[in-house]
Amino acid sequence: MSIRHLSDQNPDGTVMGAGAGDRIAFYGATPVAQAGAIASTAGTASTTANAVNAILTALRNLGLVAS
Repeated sequence: MSIRHLSDQNPDGTVMGAGAGDRIAFYGATPVAQAGAIASTAGTASTTANAVNAILTALRNLGLVAS
């Protein structure tokens, strides 16, 4: 197996998706645009739970967490 790297060894780093509308995905998932802002977790337990669920949804949509 041969490993391929995305880096061009630029000391400033490598960017994936130049804008919020550029679609990316991992592990064979369907590419999606950047998820919207997630509400602050400060406040009630339900607000925190909603924020955690939104984060999990965003990670699943990208393919970074299994569905």
